[in-house]
Amino acid sequence: MPGHINRIALWALACLLPCVALAQAPQWPTSQAIDRALKANPLPGADRIGSQPIPQPPRVNPQRSAIDIEAIARSKFQLQNAGATSGTPPVPLRIFITLDMPRASLQLLTDQASRAGAVLVLRGLQSQSMRQTVAIVGELIGERKVAWVIDPEAFTRFAVRQAPTFVLTLNDTTGNDAKSSCGSGCVTPAGFASVAGDVSLDYALEAIMRLRPEATPRAEPILIRFLLCGIAALAMHTWPAHAQSLSDAFNQGATFGRSGNAAARGQISGSTAQSTVPNYTTSPPEASYFGSPGLGTPASARVSACAGGSGTAGEFAEQGCNAIDFSQTNPSQRPNYNITASDPLLTRARTITADPQAIAGNLAGTYSGCTVQTVTSPDIFETLICHQYRTIENTTCDKVLIVTPIQIPGCSPGQFLTRVTADPCPACIDYLAYDFTCGANNYLMHAFTIAKATGGVYMELGSQYVPGTLNTEIGMTPGPSQINGYFCYQTYYSQSCSGANCSIGAWFYNPCQGTSYYGVSTFAMPTTVSFTDTWNNQCAVLEARSQ
Repeated sequence: MPGHINRIALWALACLLPCVALAQAPQWPTSQAIDRALKANPLPGADRIGSQPIPQPPRVNPQRSAIDIEAIARSKFQLQNAGATSGTPPVPLRIFITLDMPRASLQLLTDQASRAGAVLVLRGLQSQSMRQTVAIVGELIGERKVAWVIDPEAFTRFAVRQAPTFVLTLNDTTGNDAKSSCGSGCVTPAGFASVAGDVSLDYALEAIMRLRPEATPRAEPILIRFLLCGIAALAMHTWPAHAQSLSDAFNQGATFGRSGNAAARGQISGSTAQSTVPNYTTSPPEASYFGSPGLGTPASARVSACAGGSGTAGEFAEQGCNAIDFSQTNPSQRPNYNITASDPLLTRARTITADPQAIAGNLAGTYSGCTVQTVTSPDIFETLICHQYRTIENTTCDKVLIVTPIQIPGCSPGQFLTRVTADPCPACIDYLAYDFTCGANNYLMHAFTIAKATGGVYMELGSQYVPGTLNTEIGMTPGPSQINGYFCYQTYYSQSCSGANCSIGAWFYNPCQGTSYYGVSTFAMPTTVSFTDTWNNQCAVLEARSQ
C-alpha cells in the first residue's frame, strides 16, 4: 500500500507543478518512405524536361496578409514531434483524429491530450495544404503543449477505421519504429489496445483496462495523471463572487424596469415594431398555432418541410429551419429536462398568476391602458310551479338475471407468460434471457443473462414495466436500458398474435459497439373466465309509471 500511495503522490506532483503535457518533435518521412514515393511517382526524364516551354518568372507582390516567416521564428513556433527519438521516451498513447470532426470534439480531445501527454495523429493534410493544416492545428492547440504528427501509415499499422480512435501501445517498441511500414510488417493486435468512438479519454482508458488487463501498467499512470491534472485545473480556477443577494438583485432590477416604463410606453405603437425590428410582420405563420388543440401536427409538418433544406445561415428565412434540423439531427446535443408538477417553474408561475401585483408591483400610474372596472349584475329570480299526480294500484312483474360465462385471453398480475432467449456467442459463459410477466395493465420485462454451467442468473440487466396486453399487436418498444460509464445497452421487444398463440421477440442492442442480438418465443395465451350479467327487465313500464 505505501508504494501505491507514493506512486500516486509522484503523479500528482508531476501534474500540479505544473500540469503540462510533454510535447515532442515531428516524425519526418524516412529514406525508405521517400524511395517508395519516388517509385510511385518517378521524376521526368531529360527528354521530357527539354520539350517543355520555359515559363516566365512570376511577379511576386508581397501582401500584408501573407505569412511572416520571420515573425513565426521570433514567436518560437515549433512543430512538436510525436515520435520516439534518441534520449526521448516513446509516447504510449495516441489519439487518431481528423480535422473534419466537430469543432467541439476536437477542442475536447486537444485539452485531454494536453492533460494526459497523448499524441494527436492525423492521416494527411487538410485540403492538401500544409499551411492550412498548421493554421487549424495551431488554432486548436493555442497555448497548450500538445504533440501532434501527420502519419498516414500509422492508421494502417494500428488498424484505425474511424475517428476518434484511442490507441495504447503495450511496450516501448510497438509502433515507434519509424522505418517500419505495413509493407514490411504491421503491428499485431497483441502489441496494442484500442477503443474507437466519440468518448472521453478517461472512459477509453478504463475500457482498455477492462478489455485488456495486461494494459493496466501502461494505462493506469496515464489515467491518474489525466484525473489529477483535471483536479489541479479546477483548484486553480477562480470563481466570481456575488456582492449582493438574489433578493437585492431582483429589487434593483424591478426598480430599474419601472423607471423606464414612462419613457418606453411612449415609443410603443402599431408602426414602431415594423419600422425598427428586422423582418417584423403582423401576420407570422406561427400565429395559426394559437388556440389549436395541440402542437404535434404542425410540429411534424414543419420538420418535414425543413428536412433536406439548404440551411443557408445568412438568410433570415432559413434560420428557423436551421434550428429545426439541428434539433432533429443532433439528439445527443439536446439536453433532456424532467419537469414535474412541483417544479419551481410551475409553482412560481401559479403564484404569479394568482397575484401578479404581489410579484411585479402595481401597474396603476405606470401604464394608462390598464384600468380597474367593476361590473355588477342584478340578481334574477324566477318561480316555477309543477303538479304531479299518482294513483295506487297493485301489479306484478318479473326481473330475470341471465348470467353468461365468457372465456377471453387474459392473465392475473404476477402470472408468468414466457421466456425469450438469445445465444449470440456459443463460446461465451452465459446467454441472454428476457422473462415476461403479466402486470395490472401491462407487462413486466426482466432482462438478464443465464450462466450456461449452472443455469442460474449470471448478470442482472434490469426490469421495467412496459406496455402490453394479450391478443394485441405491439411494435418495437423500448425495454430496460443503461448507457453510462460501465454499461452500454438498449433492449426492445415486440408482440404478434394469431389464433390462440402469441409470439414475443426481444432485441439486445449495444449502441457503443453497433451490435444487436434477437430472440423470439411463441406461447399459448392464458385465458380468464368472466361472467356477463344481463337483466331481462319486464318491469320497466311499471317502474317508469312509479316515478
